[in-house]
Amino acid sequence: MKKSIVSLFMISAMLTSLVSCGSEKSPTQNPQGEEFLTRPTKPNYYEEIEIYVDSIADRYDFSGETFTYIGRDDENFPANEDISGSVLSNAIYARQGELEEKFNIKWNYVVTESGDETQNTVIRDFEAGGSSYDLIYGSMLTVGQRLMVGSMLRDVDDFINLDLSKEWWIDSLNDTFRLKGHLYFLTGSIVLNNFQDASCVLYSKKLARENGIAGLYDLVINGEWTMDKMLESAAKVPVNQNGDGIYRYGHPSGVDWIFATGTKITSFTDSGIPYVEPVLTGAVKSIADKMSVELSDETKTAFLYSLNDYESEDPTEKYGVEDMRELFINDKILFWFDYTGSIVNFRDKNADIGVLPMPKGDRYQTQYYSYSNPWYGAAVYVPKNIKNADMTDAVTEAAAALSEKYVKPVFYDQMLKNDSAYDNESSAMIDIIFNTKIYDIIDIFSNGSPDTWGSYMSTLDYAVKTDSTMLPNFYEAYAKNTNEVIRTVMDSIPD
Repeated sequence: MKKSIVSLFMISAMLTSLVSCGSEKSPTQNPQGEEFLTRPTKPNYYEEIEIYVDSIADRYDFSGETFTYIGRDDENFPANEDISGSVLSNAIYARQGELEEKFNIKWNYVVTESGDETQNTVIRDFEAGGSSYDLIYGSMLTVGQRLMVGSMLRDVDDFINLDLSKEWWIDSLNDTFRLKGHLYFLTGSIVLNNFQDASCVLYSKKLARENGIAGLYDLVINGEWTMDKMLESAAKVPVNQNGDGIYRYGHPSGVDWIFATGTKITSFTDSGIPYVEPVLTGAVKSIADKMSVELSDETKTAFLYSLNDYESEDPTEKYGVEDMRELFINDKILFWFDYTGSIVNFRDKNADIGVLPMPKGDRYQTQYYSYSNPWYGAAVYVPKNIKNADMTDAVTEAAAALSEKYVKPVFYDQMLKNDSAYDNESSAMIDIIFNTKIYDIIDIFSNGSPDTWGSYMSTLDYAVKTDSTMLPNFYEAYAKNTNEVIRTVMDSIPD
C-alpha cells in the first residue's frame, strides 16, 4: 500500500500535464463528420472518473477480501522486469492502491510464465471446485478461447456495474464477440495489449521530406487518406536508385487491407452463431488488384521472405525480421505496415517516424478501420466459479476506469516520446487508430483447427498481396471447412 500511495504522487505531475488533453468524445470537423479524436478535451475529466469510481465504491465494503488477478508475466503486471520501477509500473501500482483503499480489498497478482500456464492453472482450479481467481488476463487466441470452449467463463452481461458504453471499454468488441447472446471477452484501458494490437501505417519522415511528400496528417483528419493517396505518395520515392536499396513499402499484411475497408470475414445468424462470408466485395477486389501489382514487385517492397518461396514449408528469408526493421529505422523504407505496439520499439531507437491509420479503400468509405490483430490482442475474463460476484463486478469496472486515468496516459506518452508533434499530430493519429478498431470473431477459432485457419488466412493474405486472381474462387475453396470448424467449436458453448 505504501508503494501505491507514493506512486500516486509520482505520476500526478504527468496527469496534470495531460489533463488538458482529456477525454469526452469531440467530433473532428471533416466531410464525413466522423468522431475520431478522444484525447482529453475538458480539464475535469479525471475528476469525473474519480466521482464515477466513488459512486460504485460507496455501495460496497469487501472487508479486506483478496482480489486475485492472474495472467502471464508482461507489462500488465507492475513487477515485470521490463517495466519495474518505471512510470508505467508506478501507474499500475497507483491504480491498485486506489482500488484497495476505496473497496477495502487486498489486490493479489498471480503471475505465470505463459498463456498456457495461465489457462492450465485456471482449469485445474475449476476442475477441483476451487474459486481462487477473480479476474483472468490472457490472449484471446489461447486463454480466452479455450476457457470459453470449456464452459469455464461467466457471461459478463450478468454484472450490474459493468458499463461497456464507457470510453475505457472497447465498444466495438461487444457485438463482435457476443456468442449465442453471451459475452465472455472484455478489453479496453484495463489491458495494455489493447494499445499494441491495432494495425497502422508508419512512415519515414526523412524520406517524406526528401521526396516532397507533405500533408499526410491533414489528409487523415480531412477523411481523405485513401489507398490511392498512399500509392501516389509512394510513387514519389525512386526505388533502388544507384543501388541505395530504397523501398516504398515494408512488412505488408494483406489481411489488414481487407479489414481496412470495414469488411468482416464473419457474420452472425439470428441465434448468435458466427459463419464465414465471402470477402470479395468491390472494395476488397479494388484493393487487391492495386496492391497485388505494387507489392509483388520486390524492387518496391521489402518482404521477410522471397515471394517465390511464400508457400514453401522452408522458405528462404530475404531479410531477417531485425534486418527489415533496421531498413526502416535507417530510412530505407517509406511506408512500414505494423501494429501499434511497434511504435514504442521504433521510438526507443530514435527512429524519426510518423504514425497514420490504415488508409480507406476509396474516397467513398465513411471512416477508417484498424484491425485488431489476434496475435497481439488480449482481454480479461471472469471465471464462472468466482467467490464473490459483487466484488468482481464492481472492482473490474473501477479498475478499467482508473486504468483510463493512470495507465492509458502513460502508454500514450511512451508512444509519442521523441516526437516533435507530441500531443498534436501523432496523438491525433493514435486516437483515430484506437477509436476505429475492428475485430473479427474468426480470430478466436484458430485453435479449433490450425490447419484450416492457416489455409484460410494465409492464402487470403497472399492473394491480396500478390495475386488477386485467386480471390474469386477463394470462398468456395476454404469457407466450407472453416464453417465446419466454427460449428464444432460453437457446439461446446452453452446456449
